[in-house]
Amino acid sequence: MTLEETLLPIVERDSLLFEDVLRKHDTAVRDTLVHSPYPMTGRAVFMFYLKSSFLKNAILATCQSEDSYSSKILYRSYIEHYLRHRYLLFKFLEVKSDEPGNDYYHFAMLEEGIRFLYGVNKSNQIHSGTVGKIDLSEDIEALLQRPEYKGISKAEALSKSAQFEYKQILSYFRQARSATTTPEIPFFRWLVADYAELSSYVHGGPWAEDDLNKQSLDDSVVQNLFAIAKKAFNMHCTLAEATFFFAKVINPEFANFKEIFKSYLL
Repeated sequence: MTLEETLLPIVERDSLLFEDVLRKHDTAVRDTLVHSPYPMTGRAVFMFYLKSSFLKNAILATCQSEDSYSSKILYRSYIEHYLRHRYLLFKFLEVKSDEPGNDYYHFAMLEEGIRFLYGVNKSNQIHSGTVGKIDLSEDIEALLQRPEYKGISKAEALSKSAQFEYKQILSYFRQARSATTTPEIPFFRWLVADYAELSSYVHGGPWAEDDLNKQSLDDSVVQNLFAIAKKAFNMHCTLAEATFFFAKVINPEFANFKEIFKSYLL
């Protein structure tokens, strides 16, 4: 079979899901989430659903264009989006408050601000030819003067920022599964393995180059592209289902889409 023929069932199923379910109902899901008593968490969860949809579309497109390298980079990014989406949802089910969304928009933003400041300072060192430890203490203290961080210590702010890092999220999932009845994450076992394996692609490492050089457009490559497209689509189904589930948690009268999304899985 050609690549186009191999990918056709996924592309067709993706179009059906969009036409039959998502386009008809995701506006109601968005309104339920962002106008709920938990608007920050609702916004974060819905936006991860939306951003992940863009990534899924790009993965399918790069697979169709025989671009194995780009599809793997996009797929790895999709995994991180997927895990952060699940983390926000699980944290909400644990704390039953808007804390997860508030933490995401305030403290994940703080962490990105700190990394930006570090990068600027490091760049200045390189261009000036100076060497030394970069001290961001004053910069961090200045950031913490913003109203959203009022009453938060530096140590607490950094701890809250760290919760959205990949390793911290994995640690949370493991603890949650052993201590509570938190539902198992679909695909969790191979998600972690895929994420680690594809690191070289994201960072331009030699392993990715070696892996790419071994490939040619034969049946094995076609199956590899099919596997990535299939994983991305199935993850899209479960991520959308979890987003719709969140809407039902907030509004019990909202329809239950679990079995509908399950029927689209490949």
